[in-house]
Amino acid sequence: MNFMADWNVVMFLCSPAIKDLEQLAQAGLFICDLSMHDFSRDLLLASSQQSNELKDALESEMEKTKLMEESMGKLDIEMKRSDEMLSQMMPRSVAQKIKDGATAVETCEIFEMVTIVFNDIPMFGDICAQCDGMQIVAMLNNMFGMFDVLSDKNKVYKVETVKDCFVGVAGAPERPKTMRS
Repeated sequence: MNFMADWNVVMFLCSPAIKDLEQLAQAGLFICDLSMHDFSRDLLLASSQQSNELKDALESEMEKTKLMEESMGKLDIEMKRSDEMLSQMMPRSVAQKIKDGATAVETCEIFEMVTIVFNDIPMFGDICAQCDGMQIVAMLNNMFGMFDVLSDKNKVYKVETVKDCFVGVAGAPERPKTMRS
């Protein structure tokens, strides 16, 4: 601290301890108030620039994280959809083996007691000729709906339904626990 008689002031020479530009503004100072002959000004500007770069990098990473989470959500939905489609094409137990990495040959099994069911509507062509399309669709939906309920109840795997024909298998791929007569 020096008293300068010519100006009638006390001069205090120092470098303020300020860590960023925000603190500088709060102190009522400007960059030009800092001494050009020490590194205070350079350190403050470098710190501010590094802080801004870190904030930008953090924002970028947060945005990437959000996009990644959205992509993972979409992937989960597609995986579930794929699993459902695979289970509609083949028995769940076989589909699970394939998902677990088994080859097609490794999924093959021998079943000693299997029943194959073919249900076909006799004279379906004649029925179609006498009814309108909506009546036929309603009849098939009702009939195949009953087949589906009975199949689930009796552990029958529905292989396919084509036009008026229902094909199912009992005893494979799930073996019955007890034999029914």
